[in-house]
Amino acid sequence: STRSLPLLLKIGLAAFVTIIFAPTLGSLPQVTVFSAEGVWIIVNQFLIGVALGMTMQIVFQAISATGDFVGLGMGLGFATFFNAQASSSSQVLSSYMYTIAMLVFLVIDGHLQMISALLASFSSLPVSANILGAPGRREPSPR
Repeated sequence: STRSLPLLLKIGLAAFVTIIFAPTLGSLPQVTVFSAEGVWIIVNQFLIGVALGMTMQIVFQAISATGDFVGLGMGLGFATFFNAQASSSSQVLSSYMYTIAMLVFLVIDGHLQMISALLASFSSLPVSANILGAPGRREPSPR
């Protein structure tokens, strides 16, 4: 979600991952894309993807916030620079900790583990219309 990557590169990467994952998905539900069930499947898959992405974003932003707090405790509150990616100023220690965390993430093959988690999500949460419950239908409550 960084601004330093062009939009076409992000779209191309998403299309590439889709092409790679598509043969491994198995049987998919046979629905029309713009039917209510098809739109509900798209919404389900979108929410699953957002949850995976937000999980990683929260981890890295927590590390960045830790850098802010540590920097303030060390008296580095005024040691800031302009961050072109966020279009704001950020503390030096915060950016340093974020960069170190990203490098550690890459060294421990975190990016490959995220891809395998994305692939595993299709087996634990298969593509179907009733993952989050079908729209407009309520399950009877047990009495």
